[in-house]
Parts: sequence; structure tokens; C-alpha cells
Amino acid sequence: MLSSTAYPLLLGVLLSAVSLSAQAVSQIRASGYTDLDGNFVRENVTSESEPNPPDTPFDRSIVSVQAGDLNGPFYYSASADIGLLELKVLGQIDNTAQGAKSNAEIGVLSATARLSDVISLQSDLSTPYDVIFELEVDGIMSILGGTANGFAQINFGPTTGADTFDSNFYNTNGAFTDTLSITRRFTGNVDADIGASLTFKIDAVDANAIITGAMNNTATLNLILPQGVSIAASESGTFGIPIAPVPLPSALPLFLFGLAATVVNGLRQKRGLA
Repeated sequence: MLSSTAYPLLLGVLLSAVSLSAQAVSQIRASGYTDLDGNFVRENVTSESEPNPPDTPFDRSIVSVQAGDLNGPFYYSASADIGLLELKVLGQIDNTAQGAKSNAEIGVLSATARLSDVISLQSDLSTPYDVIFELEVDGIMSILGGTANGFAQINFGPTTGADTFDSNFYNTNGAFTDTLSITRRFTGNVDADIGASLTFKIDAVDANAIITGAMNNTATLNLILPQGVSIAASESGTFGIPIAPVPLPSALPLFLFGLAATVVNGLRQKRGLA
């Protein structure tokens, strides 16, 4: 029989698997929330996704969110970068001089970063070939006086929905490294689903405890292709291709400087008349 602490973990696995496999289009998403008073209502909710609106070209290759204060009662941040193929998550509850907090249903704090895409593989090989998809997770946990866990998952497979999943939980104190890995065999040119998610969730904090999950040392995605196989395209158009912010027009800084000078001169003239 599963223990009471195992049910939230199992639920998290199932929900993450459904969420990743259900994403039929490319997307990057970062989100987070808290429930510091335990009333089962999410507070400090933030969410950012790309593309926005859905089914439009990507304008950026990274999204990020954050809320709270590192020196305050809570803080979280999350980012999903499909250009650099990185996921980052950080969460912290400082419960110093306060009573215990808990919410096994939705958690006291949660932060998640995820991405999904469909990549087109081009092969010059006449025989089947293996492609390896990995997520290297690197983080530090400090869970002394409460319940919390990190969770990472990847999926990889044909677009028919028969994806393969690999996942792991992280709930021990100290630094850790881990590699999730999936190997799929393909023949010829194919389209394949690819996805990953990273989450840190705090379910309970004892009185006067501080819990931190720093999974922002960077979780890096690797796609290992054999010689003769390459990525011809991706549905997002950004898989492994960072989209730089739109640069300011070259004349804009000069215009802003001139505008500021005009305002200053106007103020001086008014003061002189006065």
C-alpha cells in the first residue's frame, strides 16, 4: 500500500505525463504559485508562455517568471529556454518565527518550467538508427523541517503519441546531479515529439523552518544524433536556435537623448521666467 506521502508524488507523475503528452504543438512555459495560508486557493500566481497567442510564430526562445523576495517569506523563479535547451527552477519558503504551513493537495509553493516541440529528422542512412534524448539535472536541496521535492521528466517519440517517458524525483538534502535518458530507433526521415519539464514543490513547512530547492543550476537538454542524421527543422523554429531580443533602431538612443535635452532646457527656461 502506498504511504500518505507517496500519493502526491504519484499524482504529480501522472499529471506531468498527461500534460507533456497532450501538448500537440510546440510551446515553452514557465509558471508558479503559492498557497501560504493553506486555504486551497493559489496566490501569487504567475505564468508566461510562448507562442502567445497559440499557433503563431515564436517571437522569443525563452520565457521566465518570478515572484516574492529572496529575503522574504517566499520566492520562486522558473525559466524555459528552447534556444539554449535549458530549464531552470528555484523555490524557497522562509518560515522563521511562523507557524507550520502545509497543503498536500496543491502545495505551499510550486514552480515549473516546461517545453515541447516537434522536430524533423533527416537521415542519409539506409538502415535504422538510434537517437538519444537526455536531460541533465543539476541542483541543491535543503529540506530540513518539512516536505518538498523536485521532479524532472522528458518524453521522446514519434508523433503518433507513442512517446517514451523518463522521470525522477529529488528530495534529499545536498547537491545532486542526474541524467534522464531516452533512446528511440527510427528509419529514414521522421518527425518526432520532444518534451521536458522541471518542477519544485513544497508541500509542508514546519514552524521556524527554511526550505530551498535550487534547481536553477541549469537542467540541460541534449539530443545525440548519429553521423548522417541531422535536424532539418522544428515546429517551433527555435529548437536549439536562440531568438535574440529585437534590437533598438540605431537612431532611437540619439532621439531619446535629444528629447531629454529638450525637456531639461524647457524646465530651465520656466525657472528663469519665474
